[in-house]
This record gives sequence, structure tokens and C-alpha cells, in this order.
Amino acid sequence: GGLIDAEDLSATAHTWAEPIHTSYRGCELHEIPPNSRGHLVIEALDRLEPLAGLDPDDAEYHLRLARAIGATDDGGDTIYLCVRDESGMSVSLNQSLFNAFGSGVVIPGTGVLLHNRASYFKPDEYMPGARPTHTLTPAMALKDGEPRLIFGTMGGETQVQTHMQLLARIIHSSQDVADAVAAPRWVRRQGDPLRAEPGLPDIGAEPQHYPDLAGHAHAILVEPTHLAAAHDPRSDGAALGY
Repeated sequence: GGLIDAEDLSATAHTWAEPIHTSYRGCELHEIPPNSRGHLVIEALDRLEPLAGLDPDDAEYHLRLARAIGATDDGGDTIYLCVRDESGMSVSLNQSLFNAFGSGVVIPGTGVLLHNRASYFKPDEYMPGARPTHTLTPAMALKDGEPRLIFGTMGGETQVQTHMQLLARIIHSSQDVADAVAAPRWVRRQGDPLRAEPGLPDIGAEPQHYPDLAGHAHAILVEPTHLAAAHDPRSDGAALGY
């Protein structure tokens, strides 16, 4: 009895998207292309002023990262996880309903909630076959064609900002992966000043007291002899091995 019928559903298919990529510090960073926002990380890296001679204790280190990105909008109910098995198969995964409880519509008898990602459409953008913008940006950095860093976060459009900070700390500054994930982060959303969690150098930011707004990042770093995995202490996640 709604606006979606069986023909609409039968025309829906999964999409196998080729990632977009760029070189960064000897690695090849792979991000999800539009209609997601992973391309913004690629573009920000291309704009990034050199970090040579700087480290995470320097205010200018963070200001250069922030200038390369700019402000973003808020996001919604999203999770991130990553995994690597004994064969080397690696997965970086985001899943999202968008707003809290998505559309609020549950498929009867299943408990499955439908998302409402179409909220990103402007009124004149609704049309058959159109795809809304979304923020899901699972990522990997490859070294010699093999996964080196498997990483991502929830956090709406601030995922792009978190990606940049993790890449800078882990790939550029060679920081321990657990320390890098747990390190204080800054965020900037549209209409809001730059905000920083306690522990960052003075970057002229206002306090950021809400851990969810800084993302829940998780990462696996593939070392020559072992794996180093970290979950975000801001989250209720865990890093597990078998």
C-alpha cells in the first residue's frame, strides 16, 4: 500500500565499487568513491601542507590537518568494524541506519529496521534510480599491494577528519596503533568552531566533551611478524585475536 512496489524492489542491486586511491608516505590509501565521502580524504591529503619536522605534540601539526579538511555536518547511527583472518583476507566495514533507529520502520516479523539515508536528498533530487550521498567511509592503506592499515570509524561526516588524524599519527608519525586510536582528537562541524578533546596542544579550539562526536575508531596494523589491533576507548568495542 506504499509508494514502493515489487518492481522497485526487483530493480535494486548491490554495487561493487572500485575504490579510489592516492599515495601517502609509501602506502596506497584506498577509500570509497562517491556517492560516499571517502573522496574527501583523498582530496584533503592532496591539499595537506607537509608535516615534515612536526609531530603530534606540535599545534601546527594539527592545524595543517584541520586546514586540509574544513568543516563537516553531523551524522547518525553508524558502526565500524575491521577484521583480518589467517589467510590475510581483510575487511573494513561500516553499517548505518542514519538517524537514530533509521526510518523507524521495522519489517514485520523480522526485527530488521529500515534506514533513512534518503534524508540526504534535497527536495528536487528525489527521482527514480537516484542515490543519496552518504558518509560511510571504510578504508585501507596498502603496502606493496597488501593491507598495511585496516581502519575506519563511525561519526558521520567527521569520519573524514578522523581518517586524516589516524593516518598522520600511524603512517606519518609511526605512533603505536593503540596510542593513535586513543589519542585526543579535534572535530569541526558546520556552524561550530574547531573543538578539541583534552590533551591536544593549544590549537585555538574550544573544549570537546562528547566522545561520540570524535568517532569510535578501530584499526588493525599489519606488521611483518604480527598484527597490532586497537579499539577506541571512547566506544564499547574490543580488539580480539584467535
